[in-house]
Amino acid sequence: MKKIIFTSVLALVVVFSTQAQERNQRMRGMQDDRSAEEIAKSRTERLDKTLKFTEAQKEKVYALELEKAERFKENRKENKRNREDWRKQAENDRQTLEKILTDEQKEIIKESRMSNRRGRHMQRGSKDTKKENMRQRNRSEKH
Repeated sequence: MKKIIFTSVLALVVVFSTQAQERNQRMRGMQDDRSAEEIAKSRTERLDKTLKFTEAQKEKVYALELEKAERFKENRKENKRNREDWRKQAENDRQTLEKILTDEQKEIIKESRMSNRRGRHMQRGSKDTKKENMRQRNRSEKH
């Protein structure tokens, strides 16, 4: 009986890990195959759902995202830029986007970025995350 259970569990692990690897490969392939216009459109739509752009904002954000996608595709082919250049350009892109947004939209995107950062730290299991978890537990115990 134990052998049957062990064999079943082992088979499930193999199947799920294989599917996960295939899905990751497909996702990478899909991203590479999309045109810069498709990438810009999907990014703009995703931001629009959260920030609810006006038509003028939507056009400006699409133009910014299109420029970013074209630059990304070009740089990916060349693969010559170093990380510092990428970071500087990303900061310039953020500043350009903030010029387009209203104050309320800026606050929404700021909160979204902060929650994304917290999520990445949670995945890594960093010391800061552990400290933050302890603080949250202590706060909840006090209330």
